[in-house]
Amino acid sequence: MMIMQRRIIKDIEESSEIKEFRLEALEKLEETEVPKWKRIKYEVSPKENYKEFNNIQIEGEISHVVKKSDLPELNQGEDSYLEHFNKAYFNSGIVVEDGDRDIHIRYEMDDENNFLQDLNYIMVPEESKVNLIFEYSGEPKYGFRNTVTKVVVGRDAEVNIINLQRLGDRVESFSSIEVEAADRAKVNQYHLELGGGVNGGSSKVYLKGENIQSENYSIYIADGDKKTDLEYSTYHFGRRGESLIEGRGIVKDRATKVFRGNLHFKKGSARSVGKEEETAVLMNKGVKADSIPTLFCKEDDVVGEHAASAGQLNENKLFYLMSRGLTEREAKKMVAVSAFKPILEKLENRSIEEKVLEDIERRI
Repeated sequence: MMIMQRRIIKDIEESSEIKEFRLEALEKLEETEVPKWKRIKYEVSPKENYKEFNNIQIEGEISHVVKKSDLPELNQGEDSYLEHFNKAYFNSGIVVEDGDRDIHIRYEMDDENNFLQDLNYIMVPEESKVNLIFEYSGEPKYGFRNTVTKVVVGRDAEVNIINLQRLGDRVESFSSIEVEAADRAKVNQYHLELGGGVNGGSSKVYLKGENIQSENYSIYIADGDKKTDLEYSTYHFGRRGESLIEGRGIVKDRATKVFRGNLHFKKGSARSVGKEEETAVLMNKGVKADSIPTLFCKEDDVVGEHAASAGQLNENKLFYLMSRGLTEREAKKMVAVSAFKPILEKLENRSIEEKVLEDIERRI
């Protein structure tokens, strides 16, 4: 099998440097265990290794599309199976090395472009700002999407990242983002996970300096037979850091959902504050929804808060809305919109907000 995979990589028309980059990732992939998510009863099993992807639109100035191997690495820990898989077989992605810009990347999947592995590297220079929107849509008969994004944020810099995923129910969708921030940086993330038959998301933010602010918001809809497993982690290393992880979701039909929020206070992170909370609305009986908030602390002078709530749709509220002339579907839609509204308002992007509302209309 290893020989066959090496042959696949060597047949790709690109530089020898990037081939070596891929082969190194392939060796690590062979040594890494395939992930199994027991709570949602799923094991990763992509049906392709490498395939061209050509349905991309880019607005804004990027440094270049990923084509070289001399790219920065964040060495906080061992890469996962999906990250090694991405690096071995990536077929898209961008590099951003300059600040003060707005970038919007659209990936549209279809039956021909149904295998997407985008590898993205974002370097935000000191005292600059970068706004990024990654948008994934399309409804192929079968699809596999695996995104890996690495971000380095300099001193006094700011990055705002929106990940909007609206893929069809026959797509297996995975995303991994890793951020390293320096003194007085600001990191804002919005993960809008609305589609996909299988949906796995991971975000790790490392506050390496002092006085860093990190806000990580998540909106998700788990409907039909969807399997959703989301994990968001913030690591405080420096003093006086502030972080927030907030998730809001809808679970309905026969879906299963796991939401993990992790706050880590490392030694030296004195006077830091972290908060993690998730609210899930269960639209009917029979869904499986797990919330796992955790706090790890090796420093005394910190404040850490975590909370999770999950409850059935309030029948009294539903009855009240229907008594005012709304249908049951309209009433449920209003409840869903009200659950997401606090995060949507923070986006300050009307186009993205409208797309989220469209999916609520279609799925609720």
